[in-house]
Amino acid sequence: TLSREAIYAAAAHAERRYQASEGEIRRLESAQLQASTPGATLDAAATRAITKSLDTERSLNEELRILHRTLARIASSGWSPDLDDGIVVCAAPFADALLDWPKDPADVRKQLRAGKLDWATAHQWREVL
Repeated sequence: TLSREAIYAAAAHAERRYQASEGEIRRLESAQLQASTPGATLDAAATRAITKSLDTERSLNEELRILHRTLARIASSGWSPDLDDGIVVCAAPFADALLDWPKDPADVRKQLRAGKLDWATAHQWREVL
């Protein structure tokens, strides 16, 4: 169930995963540096695999950073989701972190911020969401 507590828990989990990703990036950067030193025992394919893994981890790291920032901002706003507003309105504050939704939560967030959805409980939090 979507609740303030769930948002805090998700923010904490995203932060832990982000920190783990930071550690993995450092490990892969070290492996990449070792692979590029003269006399390295890794072949070109292994070096490319390390570089690909590093690129993938950096992408994931950026997504986790955005997710954590978004969740922490929402959790600290004081907003408590009201499921009677509907899932798209409840998802609107998370628009920066959501991908591939049938309706664009960013559009709903713009409507909230513009004061157009005054019937929704989220309307009173529109300036911080």
